[in-house]
Amino acid sequence: MEKLRRLLAAVYQYSGDDGMGFDVGWRMPPTSFGSLGSALLASPDLGNALTLLEQYWALVVRGVKLDLVIDSELGVLTFFAEDYLTGPMRHLAMDSIVFSLFRGASLLVPGVGRDAQMWLDHPAPRGAHESFELIGTLRFDMPLVQCRFPAALLKTPLPLASATGQREAIRQCEREARLLKMDQEVSARVQQTLGYQRAGYPTLETIADQLGMTTRTLRRKLHTEGNTYSSLTEKIRLRDAIK
Repeated sequence: MEKLRRLLAAVYQYSGDDGMGFDVGWRMPPTSFGSLGSALLASPDLGNALTLLEQYWALVVRGVKLDLVIDSELGVLTFFAEDYLTGPMRHLAMDSIVFSLFRGASLLVPGVGRDAQMWLDHPAPRGAHESFELIGTLRFDMPLVQCRFPAALLKTPLPLASATGQREAIRQCEREARLLKMDQEVSARVQQTLGYQRAGYPTLETIADQLGMTTRTLRRKLHTEGNTYSSLTEKIRLRDAIK
């Protein structure tokens, strides 16, 4: 990881262009997302595709969380980078993810760029990028990394819709998800289990019971991974507050 961080820093420094992530993302078609990409392509409409994207996001992207919120007028995809993604690594990851998703949406729904807004939380890059011209509104130095679009687009039928093809792709996604869950760190399992309930956020004892281990074992495993239950709870509180 540290070697990759140094490599990216050198590339940004010597190329004089810190917008490499835009070009990387623009060259990533939906098929680069594997089984999930196939399921997205075969979706009946854009709303269904985004629901699947959120559900199986962890299969194709590590280190960046996705949150989808839809109201009567607006749909918003928000991206949250994990703490270990910093500097040029974070820059590259966030830019490439946002632009790869936008490119995929543009292929499926021609003209979607006219109505979409892309928010990035860093200054505008040096150098020109032709993909910028295809986005209706591209904003830099924003508080969050987001894709924002009219909710009416969710009902847009997709040209490659296939019920049979999507069922098979989803079955493969489910198989991959089961394998991923078996290999997940305890911290990730805790974060997936945590969530606000009527009585507030669950206690350490409650989560340990749900995961089938003692509180002492859970504390030890979290400590080994460099986390604590309180720090994970604070992350979830922040996520829920932003949402």
